[in-house]
Amino acid sequence: MTIVTDVSSTGGLVGYSSRLTTDLEHRCTLKATWSRGAEMEQIRIGKTDYIHPNDAYLEQWGRTTVPAMRHKPWLKSPASAAKGADDLVDCPWPFSSSTEGKAAKGELTELDGKPVVPVEVTENVTYEGEGGVYTFYIAAEGKPYLLRIDYQELHYHTVRKFSGFNHHVDIQPPAAADVLDLSSLPSDAS
Repeated sequence: MTIVTDVSSTGGLVGYSSRLTTDLEHRCTLKATWSRGAEMEQIRIGKTDYIHPNDAYLEQWGRTTVPAMRHKPWLKSPASAAKGADDLVDCPWPFSSSTEGKAAKGELTELDGKPVVPVEVTENVTYEGEGGVYTFYIAAEGKPYLLRIDYQELHYHTVRKFSGFNHHVDIQPPAAADVLDLSSLPSDAS
């Protein structure tokens, strides 16, 4: 399956886009870009991450670098070493919302020429007086696949498009010559 995500802020200052291809189990790839210039590619195979960050990505997340990291385009690390701010993905791609809301099924409509049933979920208003609205677009023909999720809240708009259901995913690690295993560095160097 492939999930394409685009996030924009209402003021247009912050943006993020990514393309995730996953087998929904143990293998996935991600290419992500941020409006402030950060870029990162990730390959996760089982419990191992291969990460190809640019300098802006490393700076954005406050990651220390060493000269050895400049000589190899890919960094290898255990998936367990990923920090939340790294924005690395988990291959099963769990969807969760931190709030509850009320759902309303919409009328049959079209999305990209396909018949869909929209389901709108309005979040409960938070203590800050804010809440968002999810709109889930579910295929009306064939299997009821989720084709798209729109999320609109006060400051951000997120669109996630889903495709490639049941397609074979062939994900391989980068060439060994292009990889620096971070576990080979001294503990104070990574």
